[in-house]
Amino acid sequence: MMLYLLRHADAGLTRIFHTDSAAACEYLMDTASASNCSSGSMDSYSRRQTSSLALPHQASQSPRHDQYEISGLNTPYNDSERHLTALGRSQATAMGAFCHKFQVKPQIILTSPFSRALETMHLVQQKIGLPPCLTLDWLSSGMSPEVAIEGLAAYSKFESVMLVGHEPDLSHLISSLLGMTYAGNVDIPKASLTAIHLEKCAPGAGSLRFLIPVDFIEAH
Repeated sequence: MMLYLLRHADAGLTRIFHTDSAAACEYLMDTASASNCSSGSMDSYSRRQTSSLALPHQASQSPRHDQYEISGLNTPYNDSERHLTALGRSQATAMGAFCHKFQVKPQIILTSPFSRALETMHLVQQKIGLPPCLTLDWLSSGMSPEVAIEGLAAYSKFESVMLVGHEPDLSHLISSLLGMTYAGNVDIPKASLTAIHLEKCAPGAGSLRFLIPVDFIEAH
C-alpha cells in the first residue's frame, strides 16, 4: 500500500483551556513552543492563563494564526469547529494542484471529522478527480499510532490511501511506521504531504518515499 499522510492546512483558533489537552498540544506544535506534549506541560502552560497571545511574525515565514486566546477558564470551546483561514485554503489548493500534477491520486481518502481537516480534504479532492472519501472518528485530533494502524488495516485491500489528520498525531504515526524510536524526530508542517510505502500495516513496515512541505510547492 502507498500511504499518503496530509496534515490539515492553516486554521484559526479562538480558545484553548486546560481540559482540552489535544487542542493545546496542537497549539504548541503550531507555534513551535514545544517539541513534544504531555499532560504536565499542558497544565503548566494553561496555568499561565494568558488572556491573549499574538504570534511573532518572522520575516522568513508566512504568518500562521493571527492571534490565539489561551485560558484556564472552563469556557465553551469546540476544537473540532476550527475552519481554514484564507492562508489555509490557499495551502490546500496548492497541495491539490501538486497532487494533480504529479499523479498523486489515492483510491480512497480517510479524513478526520474536524472542520479544518474536512475543508483541507475537499480542496485537495477537487483537484485529483474526486476519489471516494470516508470521515472516521479515529482520525480525530489525539489519535495514537496504535489506533491508526489498527484502523488502516481495514483498508489494506487498497493500493493507495490518503489520511487527512492532525499534529502531532501524523508525526507520531510516521515515526511508528518507519520504526523510529523517538517520535520527536518527525515534525510535519501544515498542509504538508508525506508518502510511505507499506509492506503491511504494522510498526516498522514502512519506507519513506517523500515529504513535501506546502511552502516548497508555493515557492516553485
